[in-house]
Amino acid sequence: MTETGDRFAQSTYIALRRAGWQVSPVLEGELRTDQGLVQILGLDALTTPSGLAPVGTDGETDLLEFLTQGVLFANSETALRLDGQVTLSVVVDDNIAPGIAVTDIGAAQQLLDADDQLSRLIVARAQPIG
Repeated sequence: MTETGDRFAQSTYIALRRAGWQVSPVLEGELRTDQGLVQILGLDALTTPSGLAPVGTDGETDLLEFLTQGVLFANSETALRLDGQVTLSVVVDDNIAPGIAVTDIGAAQQLLDADDQLSRLIVARAQPIG
């Protein structure tokens, strides 16, 4: 059992997936920039329930770019905080809440220095029988 805010090993997620559970990993944390803090939200676009991952919302970024090159989605205010602070490309999406940047789980782990760590899991409502 972990306390709120604690991280847990990614191996827990992997074990649950191998056991058949429909879960998706999430990593959250703060990234300090010269312009202030940015809350990083890392999601797995392949397992996140539809509608949560921002891939494709701008018509320019595709799933392959999101997964392999690392892209941050942020509103215009947050994008300014990230300018020159990260090596990932930043896509402006004003549908994202201020102060938050959404990215792939792997990119979030690198940005937050949290290799093989997760914050929580999204559990699908429908689970396979057995």
